[in-house]
Amino acid sequence: MLVFNSTWCLAQSPKTTLSLGFGFQNYNGDLGNTFFHFDEEWYGVAQVGVQRYVSPSVDVQGTLSIGDYGHCYDWVQDPNNPILDMRSRLTALNLGLIYKFNNEKILSSAARVQPFLGAGIGFNNLRDIWTQYRVNEGNYSSINGICGMGYSITKKIGAKFQMNLGYFTTDKLDYIDQGMNDLFMQNTLSVSIKL
Repeated sequence: MLVFNSTWCLAQSPKTTLSLGFGFQNYNGDLGNTFFHFDEEWYGVAQVGVQRYVSPSVDVQGTLSIGDYGHCYDWVQDPNNPILDMRSRLTALNLGLIYKFNNEKILSSAARVQPFLGAGIGFNNLRDIWTQYRVNEGNYSSINGICGMGYSITKKIGAKFQMNLGYFTTDKLDYIDQGMNDLFMQNTLSVSIKL
């Protein structure tokens, strides 16, 4: 005889969290570094995400973001090279694993503050939006690091700050191939809903 225990199934079923956020993203490459340089230009980014429960310590996460990306010199920053600039539209699909610190080993699973770390891969599309032919348009992959902090407002609604650091697998986004590969950094603040 087969007995169906609905309470057990509900307790074991994975939880899904949807999020919508906005923030800014920065460039680090052969034209310069705007990471944590608050006097440099900032480019906006919008992000939607889905996070799925795997275990008390691990979630799988997917995000889709779109925003401007690049770095622009001007006469003040570099009088010898005033036309070096790179401004593009970066669309990124990122997939990763998240390690949650509120896993009953470090913090309580019911804690309002929920720090996390993660890693993953990205599939990125770069498009020139200034048509100055200084952006090597195309599709690029990246290796990503993730860190952030969630805050539980209610059992179903939360807020989350997340930083994604992407290391492109090529150094040719800006047509300059020297030194280390180009990078991007996204900082987003999101509202999340648990389903």
